[in-house]
Amino acid sequence: MKPVEMFENVFWVGALDWDERDFHNFQTPRGLTYNSYLIVDDKNVLIDAVKHKFVAEHLEKISAILDPKEIDYVVVNHIEPDHASGLADV
Repeated sequence: MKPVEMFENVFWVGALDWDERDFHNFQTPRGLTYNSYLIVDDKNVLIDAVKHKFVAEHLEKISAILDPKEIDYVVVNHIEPDHASGLADV
């Protein structure tokens, strides 16, 4: 899957997890998403990462836009695996 440009220079670079059926005791019969956004500007910002098993897909989406080394800031909403376990690889 490719990154999705939500607005000018704002991209969804997250992942779809079709196999996850329970998320914090909420049933997810059709899976769920790990949302991550890349804002490209004078300073490039990544908002959240994805669950570790989706790191390769996440990096592929980011790399389609810019070199991950060009990310200046990372914003993590909270430290749980769905937001941060893939962060070290970014």
